[in-house]
Amino acid sequence: MRALSRKKSKAILALLENRTVGDAAESTGIGQSTLFRWMQDHNFKRHYLQAKRKVIDQAITQLQNMCGDAVGVLKQIMLDDTNPSTSRIACAKAILDQALKGFELEDLATRIDTLGKAIIQKKEIPAIAIKYLDGSIDWADRIFPNEEEFHKAVDRAFKG
Repeated sequence: MRALSRKKSKAILALLENRTVGDAAESTGIGQSTLFRWMQDHNFKRHYLQAKRKVIDQAITQLQNMCGDAVGVLKQIMLDDTNPSTSRIACAKAILDQALKGFELEDLATRIDTLGKAIIQKKEIPAIAIKYLDGSIDWADRIFPNEEEFHKAVDRAFKG
């Protein structure tokens, strides 16, 4: 991924901070049509998506950090006999629902990982790989020494 100019980097920051492309363009002194054109550029898109992913990752981390407090509030309401029974039941249900959902997601992730490993071991088809914008590759780096070898295997699989 090629580095961006200062102006384009500022435009990405403006896109993250403003509600519309027009507002982002105006805040950086770039014409709206120029910014739309930049947004079609493959390299600009990759940098923009990487920046958006970082923002979302940070938001998710903040939410995860507050989960303990949220469970504490639900627990407090649920255990307080002075609260209406409907509130206490709603909190108990929310706790049970989220615990079950967490278990199901964890179980599903384990099953997907197991299936992926089985596919890799049988080598009947190339490993499924996800290349993230930060350059990391899931599964592929366990089989192929580098990205080039992975792409050669995918090309062979789709040609034959």
